[in-house]
Amino acid sequence: MYLMLPYMMGGTAIAEAAFMASNITRRNKVVISKTVNPEYRKVLKTYAHLQQIEVVEIDDKEGVTDLDQLKKIMLITKLQQ
Repeated sequence: MYLMLPYMMGGTAIAEAAFMASNITRRNKVVISKTVNPEYRKVLKTYAHLQQIEVVEIDDKEGVTDLDQLKKIMLITKLQQ
């Protein structure tokens, strides 16, 4: 007997993680780096739009996530609470 289990990869896994984070924190905004595969980000944006979750993209600096921009966004988000 064979058992087939559904599994997620790439964009769908990222979207599911974003939904879980949004549900746990009760926030409607998620942050993702532009260093993540563009196709995965596109899937996230599509799924997030349907759940009324805002996707904020962090720029990269020389191929690495711009930590200064990330800190600014996190600070702004904290102040808005």
